[in-house]
Amino acid sequence: MFVLLALIGCAPSPDLTVTLDIVDERGLPIDGAQVLAGRDSWIADDGSVRLRNLQGPISGVVSADGYLSEPFIVGRDDQRSTRTIRLWDDSRWALHAGGDVMLGRRYEEPGGLLQTDQAAGAAEVVANLAPLFAASDIGIVNLETVLSDLAASGAYPGKRYVINTPSRATTALTAMGVDVVGLANNHSRDWLDEGLSNTRDTLRDVDIAAVGGRETDQDVNEPVILQVGDVTVGVLAYTTLSGSFVNDAYPTQSDPVPQPLDPELAFQYDERSWSFDGDDLQVPVADRRIGTAWRLFAEAEAEMSDAEVAEAYASLTDVYPEVQDWVARRGHGGAAAWTRDATDDISLLNEQVDVVVVMIHGGYELATAPSVTVRDVTESSAAAGADLVIGHHPHVLHGAEWAGDALIVHSLGNLIFEQNNPLTQATAMLRTVWDGDSLLHASFLPLELVDYRPVFVADSAAQRTLNLIHETSQAQAEARFSGGEVLIETSQSEARPATVTIDGHTAVLGRDTPTADTLDLTVRPDRLTRLPADVLVQPTLNTTDPNIWIGRDLFGWGHFEDVVADGVSATGAHWLVDSEWERIDAKASAPQGNNVLHLERDVFNDSTVTTRSEGQYTIIPHRLWQDGEPIDPQARYAVWLRAKLTGPGTPSLRLQGFEYERGSLAIDPVTTELFDEDIPLDVGGTWTEIVVDVDPEWLVAGVNRLRPSLRLAPPERGNSQLFVDDVHVLELRPAAQMPSDWGRWDVVQTVGDERVDLTVPVLR
Repeated sequence: MFVLLALIGCAPSPDLTVTLDIVDERGLPIDGAQVLAGRDSWIADDGSVRLRNLQGPISGVVSADGYLSEPFIVGRDDQRSTRTIRLWDDSRWALHAGGDVMLGRRYEEPGGLLQTDQAAGAAEVVANLAPLFAASDIGIVNLETVLSDLAASGAYPGKRYVINTPSRATTALTAMGVDVVGLANNHSRDWLDEGLSNTRDTLRDVDIAAVGGRETDQDVNEPVILQVGDVTVGVLAYTTLSGSFVNDAYPTQSDPVPQPLDPELAFQYDERSWSFDGDDLQVPVADRRIGTAWRLFAEAEAEMSDAEVAEAYASLTDVYPEVQDWVARRGHGGAAAWTRDATDDISLLNEQVDVVVVMIHGGYELATAPSVTVRDVTESSAAAGADLVIGHHPHVLHGAEWAGDALIVHSLGNLIFEQNNPLTQATAMLRTVWDGDSLLHASFLPLELVDYRPVFVADSAAQRTLNLIHETSQAQAEARFSGGEVLIETSQSEARPATVTIDGHTAVLGRDTPTADTLDLTVRPDRLTRLPADVLVQPTLNTTDPNIWIGRDLFGWGHFEDVVADGVSATGAHWLVDSEWERIDAKASAPQGNNVLHLERDVFNDSTVTTRSEGQYTIIPHRLWQDGEPIDPQARYAVWLRAKLTGPGTPSLRLQGFEYERGSLAIDPVTTELFDEDIPLDVGGTWTEIVVDVDPEWLVAGVNRLRPSLRLAPPERGNSQLFVDDVHVLELRPAAQMPSDWGRWDVVQTVGDERVDLTVPVLR
């Protein structure tokens, strides 16, 4: 269900005024250029236009005859400044790419935007994204869903997650100017072959090409070839996810039946009669569990002919329809699987077109680095002739690398999705500009999924997301599955990390070695010390002092500022503010920025008012591993905030700890609350910095997520008002024990009694 985050009693932030200087590639002004942002438009006079009295940050497009249209973002950090926007000559061409896209599930539930009018609702979801994404010659996304109006009863039996988007929701794709969607993923067959056929038909009806989805296993994985002027662009798509890992986890006859047995898992322990009599596979009649039957088939498959494989698989799935197979093979359609022949396909396409784009769907969900397999596949794609390799599936952003002249982006995260894990809500649009077959420019424009709608962001929100891209680019890490969990380890890849330069709330990707520098820092025992937002930091901090701790903010949205680039004054994204007694106020005395959270109670109230953060924030005891062993020290956790109180009320911080269990491969995950602590806050009449340590005893086995809430109990007399700003959920580690990998870090703390002066290595 969607939660309305428009805040009650919200005071507007100051208006925003900025000047745009619009120039060509030589830096000369372009007269008459048009600036469009939402419903507003301006015309540049002698190459300059002043945007006055904007209600908030904006995203828009600059266009002029003879030039490519250029997306832009303006934030409050641009107040009364001049921004230069360069337009490329229209002899160039642009390609935009986005991550995973779907418009089912929560979008259709009560309160969802597609509940009543699917077409209008879908267009509304992408209203902020569409104008900028459409400002390209080619638009590409990964379609992580079936597009159909099929009944729910037709979904793939036993599949843990199935996604269907109503066919009328293609208005979102057409509004964005999408030209090609990738179907090589683990959801294109969620309604089996009929669903894939419906998807392709629905896309054809709106003139959108599909790649990487085969309606039968006899179909060739045909590339999509597009013409942009004199340039031909070929697109291929593959997945490394076949579904076999699900089947391999099914129990066999020897596995004990869990007690109690979850009804949704009961099919795994059913014993059903199956037999098969073929040339290379003979299975006598017997009652077997699905895992046992699968292994009999899988162990013999390599020795069977294609015809016998298809016959045996049809026989198997007639008895065990829950056997998972998401790719085109074994007599049915599905996604295009990455095989040893894929590099030959890429090489052949490279001979036929000027630019080759390859989409790869694989890796581990929520992992911050590509899997070993995905890294091998993406680099093999580049070696075979791909000019641009775009990854999907982890649902979180990864960085970018160069393999020769090819650009690899391992994961573009979610573009339009309704996952409620905060890790999945920061995302970006990739913009590339080409001269013929040469890549001239690549950049990320930062987005945030707010109420499941993609919106461009500016200022601190943009900086945070772009720093994430910078960090994961420099890390050159890879994800490995070991001991039942995904570990992030250092990669031996020869790919070169892309450098990231922040320019106008966007990240420009470069090939040069980034600049190492140092920063002088004074750390005081009575406060936390901020690190600059625009650099990566070597977390050792060049110190051996055991009292020095370095920390990162897991939250990122405790500032209450207006950073959503939608042209209106809107604050408090990712906070649940839903009563007349809580609001966001513009306050001149705010410790950071313009806005603060304002809670109010009086003697006539009989309950505590609570403002909750929207999400639960993942805690990770160790982030870096090598050979199965952690190489970073154990983390501790704290909440840092600033507050002041008027009147005699009782403020507190509510801190909840949860266990998020991914569950089995057949059922949805489960979230269980394991602790709930209400911690009184010692707040005075002036702004007070408060650090609340998370008691290690609260972090009992299983706690892997935290959620903070701010509370104010009614006073015994009069009126009480609590003002809060600058809320951080901190993960802290001792700097002297850290590895030297560059990272996105936010604060430094000393637990000693003395002031400490540091010279900190940073990467700009």
